Amino acid sequence: MLLMITILLTPLFIRNISASTLTLTITTDKITYTAGETVNIQGNLTLDGEPVHDAIIALEVDTKYGYYVFRTLKTGTVEHLNWLVEISDLYPCDMYGNRKEAFTRGSTGYVNITWKNKSTTVQTVLTAIYLQFSTGSPFTVFYTIGQTSANSSSYWIASFPIPSSSPYGTTTIYASLFTDFPKNGGVPYCPERNATFTITSTLNIASQPHETQGISTSTPSFQTSILLPRTDLILDNYIIYATCKYGTQANAHKIFEAILVGDINNDKKVDMIDIGFVSQGYGSTPTSPNWDLRCDLNSDDKIDMKDIGIVCKYYGCTGA
Repeated sequence: MLLMITILLTPLFIRNISASTLTLTITTDKITYTAGETVNIQGNLTLDGEPVHDAIIALEVDTKYGYYVFRTLKTGTVEHLNWLVEISDLYPCDMYGNRKEAFTRGSTGYVNITWKNKSTTVQTVLTAIYLQFSTGSPFTVFYTIGQTSANSSSYWIASFPIPSSSPYGTTTIYASLFTDFPKNGGVPYCPERNATFTITSTLNIASQPHETQGISTSTPSFQTSILLPRTDLILDNYIIYATCKYGTQANAHKIFEAILVGDINNDKKVDMIDIGFVSQGYGSTPTSPNWDLRCDLNSDDKIDMKDIGIVCKYYGCTGA
């Protein structure tokens, strides 16, 4: 009798426990891009199918030459929380750590970042800095990884060369703290911090560096964009890694390709030689003796002014 009562009552005390499912997706608006085009990156984060409005996403973009972009994006409005490790200061400076508002082409720039480990244990911290030109194109990335003692602050003054061909104007510094590289499953410790400096021909400018707000949207999705350069474009597949820890952890990745449209002879530059190739095939169709499929840039089975126009549009672009 006792056994039967136990069997009958047991279901009343069993809870249906199931692990929450965190789903992270990431997409681009195209799969192939060319020089000067904007890569629009966006994604969604859901927990058991419901949108997450208050999470942070680690984003890493890699090329065959190494790291290309590091960012920490938001899925909405992220309230100030008691982050385990947090960036406490970020600013451009000279080699001694003194604040500096501008750098000239061909000089060396510096950035000072300070972060604090608020926990009672040692934390391994990947400090990642991403610089973006005033045009929106990636400038450079650099990073350091090491252990930060419990209840202590650390700082890093990093240097970077400024090419003589750099675009003038406001360059943005994006700083992120990760547990590891996102491609290795690393997640953000805290939201990113941003600051700016100016690349100029002289240092006699009135503008001051200031901190800017990171990307934040009113929707559950996160988004950012990368403007591919017109010169020295890396012609290869780019891999985007995204990670998030929100109770449980989710990872995602996406691949897109960069090509050089208008480079008929495949010498990694669009110049008069390419215009010459299109001109030689001008007016031809697939049945013509002078037909050259490479010159039919819009794939309409004819070589005409539209194809010449495409080469002219990307004239001067180069690849790497």
